[in-house]
Amino acid sequence: DITLSGEWEPIGFIDSNTEKNPETTTNKPFKGIFDGCNYTINGITISNDKSYQGLFSFVVDGTIRNVTIGKNNNISGNTRVGGIVGYLYGFKGNISNCVNYSNINSNNGGGIAGLIAGQHTIYNCKNYGSITGAGGIVGSSNGIDDWPDEFKKYSCKIISCGNYGSVTRESSGYAGGIIGYFKGSIINSCNKGNISSIYEAVGGITGNIDGTIQNCYNRGDVTSSKWNVGGIVGLTGADFGTQIINSYSNGNISGTTYLNSIGDIIGDHNQNSKEKDIIINCFGKNDTFT
Repeated sequence: DITLSGEWEPIGFIDSNTEKNPETTTNKPFKGIFDGCNYTINGITISNDKSYQGLFSFVVDGTIRNVTIGKNNNISGNTRVGGIVGYLYGFKGNISNCVNYSNINSNNGGGIAGLIAGQHTIYNCKNYGSITGAGGIVGSSNGIDDWPDEFKKYSCKIISCGNYGSVTRESSGYAGGIIGYFKGSIINSCNKGNISSIYEAVGGITGNIDGTIQNCYNRGDVTSSKWNVGGIVGLTGADFGTQIINSYSNGNISGTTYLNSIGDIIGDHNQNSKEKDIIINCFGKNDTFT
């Protein structure tokens, strides 16, 4: 095990102005394989207003595996903050068998990664820390707002992951037990932490998804001071639609009733993809939509 001291300078560097075009010569990504051999790192102190913070700041097509971030850490930053990686970019990267116990404080952060963009796999990762950000495992993935159109055809996979810490969203944006905003597949994963937000689109698994949720469950309470609140998904995605298969939620779901946008499984359907949304073999605490 390793105990660090002093302010931690994350591995890798990216200029925040090049987030959507990061392969410039001014950026310094980590591109290799980091294997923690199941040891624990303590003493990480990151307390500034910078973005892309974590054990690693910026990773391109790299592999991070078998490492635990312990309880005795202080990890906070502006946005894109994660216990393991701030920003994972590319088309063959993966994070596997990693655990975070540290509390994370960020506008858009997650227990394992802040932002994943491209096509990656997050496998068998767990978060036990309290997250002030967007997601228990990952903050968000690419494809939202003003991302280049070519990114919309790429998707990531989150497999066999679990969140056991609370997630609190204190700024505008999506929030979820596994991830805030996602484009891809979430499989064999669970959330047991309570999820709360001052904004809309909040879900026990994800706030918003274009893709598939399969064999997942939520046991945490999901609350919002606004609407689009769901036990599994807050609001379905606009591009491809959402499929939810063999999943359930038995947490308490509450928010501001607006156009019937509170539900045990889905808070509300995006009007652009409503006909594409599919729910198969799922149930909620009340086995009805409110």
